[in-house]
Amino acid sequence: MNFKLFGDKNDPRPSCAIGFFKDAGKNVFGYNGADVGSAVSGEEAIRLPYEQIPMNLKGRGGLSAKAWTRKSQARRGGKAALAGFLADVVVAEGQALASELDSAQNGECK
Repeated sequence: MNFKLFGDKNDPRPSCAIGFFKDAGKNVFGYNGADVGSAVSGEEAIRLPYEQIPMNLKGRGGLSAKAWTRKSQARRGGKAALAGFLADVVVAEGQALASELDSAQNGECK
């Protein structure tokens, strides 16, 4: 079997692999359907446990209890946002893969 990732050079049809990467990028940043990332971020923010506030200043790294709490919440928010972004990436890849498989089966790309 003579498999080539980007297809035969003499074939004028566009590459399915290039189409996949373009579609995946567009879907991550331009998808206007259900907002999967926000849903996952919200769920992740709820699921992540709150950290116990250390009783002494040394345990809080020299921060006041209020400042330590803000920093802790920012860490939780960052983790939740990352989970949401990764969920968006997975959905976008799935959409792009479905689109390119359909194009390949119809002979629209090589």
